[in-house]
Amino acid sequence: MRRRDEILRTAAELFASDGYTNTSMREVAAASGILAGSLYHHFESKEAIAVELVEAYHADLVRVVREFGSVPADPLPALRAYAQAIAAVSFRHTAALQISQFDAPTTASSSLKTVVHAEPASVDRLWRTLISGASAAGEIKDGVDLRILRYVLPPDDRERRPALGMADTIGDAGRRGVHHPP
Repeated sequence: MRRRDEILRTAAELFASDGYTNTSMREVAAASGILAGSLYHHFESKEAIAVELVEAYHADLVRVVREFGSVPADPLPALRAYAQAIAAVSFRHTAALQISQFDAPTTASSSLKTVVHAEPASVDRLWRTLISGASAAGEIKDGVDLRILRYVLPPDDRERRPALGMADTIGDAGRRGVHHPP
């Protein structure tokens, strides 16, 4: 493994466990077994590391969309499979997910915010297509707010549940009904 990749992996572990804002370049260097000054030969800033992590996350999301291919005839299993694949990518990229959802919106500079907000449109498009297909097939209860269906996971279960459990939660929520407050 290249040294740069080792530093990225180490930084990702620290960002995921301690938070992006709570992790210093000195800590990344120490955990990587190099001097802080040497770290700057590989990355110009902590933000440059975060940008690479988020870009890799987005690239994996796009790969999932490409591998998914055409929308199958049976929409609910397709929705579960897609949810499982997205969950697996999210679990592999915990640091990037944390930066995107929690750290960047409040603390990042404009360049990191730009990368974070550039989540691939194809990911959302496929979510909407699958949810609409499941709804049209009668797999989702009438009155469910389809705009929020993909966000219905209970907050305390997001990190503990395996990817399949998360996919089942999305499918179950659609059948039970998730209503947007008036």
